[in-house]
Amino acid sequence: MKVYKYFPLNEEKRITWLLKMIEDSKVWFSVYNQLNDPMEGIYYTFEFSKKVLEAFKSEKQKHLIGCFGRSPKSTTLWRYYAAGYNGCCVEFDVADTIGNLYKESNIDYIDWDMFEKPIDPNKDALFNILFRKLKAWNTENEYRIVVKKEGNDNYVKIGNTTAVYLGSGVKKATVSKIKITTDQKRIPLYKVYPDRKKEFESLNPKIF
Repeated sequence: MKVYKYFPLNEEKRITWLLKMIEDSKVWFSVYNQLNDPMEGIYYTFEFSKKVLEAFKSEKQKHLIGCFGRSPKSTTLWRYYAAGYNGCCVEFDVADTIGNLYKESNIDYIDWDMFEKPIDPNKDALFNILFRKLKAWNTENEYRIVVKKEGNDNYVKIGNTTAVYLGSGVKKATVSKIKITTDQKRIPLYKVYPDRKKEFESLNPKIF
C-alpha cells in the first residue's frame, strides 16, 4: 500500500527531514496536540472519575501519529501542506509490519452531531478519538498510522521510500541537492505541476 507525506521546503531543517526520509525511510510522527486540526483528540464522554480521565489523557500522550495522503495528485494537500507547489510529497510503500504499531486506518469523517455523541471509554475509545475528524477535513482523504511512543525519538520507519515529488516552485539549488541523494538511492524523482496537461516530469529517468 502506498501513502504520501506532504510538507513544505521553506527551511533548511525541512530539507534535512526530506533527505532523512530518502536515506532511511523514517518519518516524523507527532503527538495529538501538535496536529493542525484544533479539534484533534477532543471528545465528549459519559461521566466517570477524574482518575480515569487523567489516565485516558496520559494514554493519548503515549502514542505518536503519522498523517498521510492517498495520492501524489491532491491539489488540496499540495496547497495546504506543501506550500502551494513549493514543497514536496514523499511516497512510501507501507510495510506489512510496523514496529510498535497501535493502529492504521483511513480517517472517519463525521458530522458535528456524531462528534458530540459521548464516547464510551470501555469500547476502544482511543481508536475512536484518534481516527476521526470533522467532515470539513474530508478533502484530505487522510490515512493515519498510530504507533506507541518509546523514548524521545519521534522518527518512525513505516516501510520504504519509493518516490519523491517536488513542487514546480522548488528552487533549482534545492532540487540539485535532493537529486544527488535520490540518484544514490535509485529512487524516482519527479517535478509536479498544477497544470493537468503536464502533471509530472521525471528528473532522473536515466538511472532506471
